Amino acid sequence: MELKKSIKADVSKKTTTFFLIGMLVIQLVTLGDFSYTWYDKPVEALKVTRSAADNEVIEQTEITQQPAYYVPPPPPPTSIEIVPDDQADDDVEIQETEFNDETVVQTPYDFYGMTPGGTPGAPPPPTHVEEAPIFTVVEIMPEYPGGQQAMLSFIQKNFNYPDEARRFDVEGRVLVSFLVDEQGNITDVKPLLPPNRQLGYGLEDEAVRVVKKMPKWKPGFQRNKAVRVRYTLPINCTLN
Repeated sequence: MELKKSIKADVSKKTTTFFLIGMLVIQLVTLGDFSYTWYDKPVEALKVTRSAADNEVIEQTEITQQPAYYVPPPPPPTSIEIVPDDQADDDVEIQETEFNDETVVQTPYDFYGMTPGGTPGAPPPPTHVEEAPIFTVVEIMPEYPGGQQAMLSFIQKNFNYPDEARRFDVEGRVLVSFLVDEQGNITDVKPLLPPNRQLGYGLEDEAVRVVKKMPKWKPGFQRNKAVRVRYTLPINCTLN
């Protein structure tokens, strides 16, 4: 069955009429909005209550003028009278003191003389001597006199194996740290390892004693200058 559209149901014919009606309604609403008068709601008058404190009378204090302080005038300048030389008092006696080698002159402070950076009468500034640095590796390391073989012979000859270590058959390596100064002297001799890592049984003490007994070493050199060097010497402790 084929549907046929009715001519009466065509809405496009009334488009102009609907548009004019809409414009008319918009104009009426706009006109009514501008012509309407808006009235503000009246605000009730606030009631102000007067407290009893407002009735108090504030006494007025009369301001009197303070009397001016009297400032005395400055004293007149003192005049210095200059007496000519011919009118000077000749009766003034001048005491003469004789000085000899035993005369002691008391001064309010000791005199230290003029010092670099100081002033007369003040002690010289303290001099701070900087300690020479300590090296661990240098161009020429310190050396035992006679070389490595001579040092081993010295250690074998002077090392006394502790009885306690011999009784428990304790063997191992002891590391001894010491300082060789610019003159080759051996100072600050001590075991390198902490107590919990040492062999014990008197081996470290004996190694330190032998190193302290050594003669002077040849000092280490850095840039053609003798310097202090921290040296570590390993000593093997074995039972024969």
